Amino acid sequence: STPLYSSAASDVYKRQSLICSLIIKSLIVVHLHHIFAKKMQIENHPHTQRLRAHQSAARQSLEY
Repeated sequence: STPLYSSAASDVYKRQSLICSLIIKSLIVVHLHHIFAKKMQIENHPHTQRLRAHQSAARQSLEY
C-alpha cells in the first residue's frame, strides 16, 4: 500500500506545482499588461505629446 500512497502523493505534488506555476505566469501577464497600459496612458497624455513635439522641434533646430 505504500507505493500507491507514494504515487498519489507524487501526483498531488505535481498537480500543485503545475497550479502554482500557472498562477505565477498569470500574475506576470497581468502585471505586464498593467505596465503596458500605464505606459500607453502616459504616452497618450496631452502633456507628453506636447513634450514630444518640443523635443522634436529642438532636435530639428539643432540639425540646421
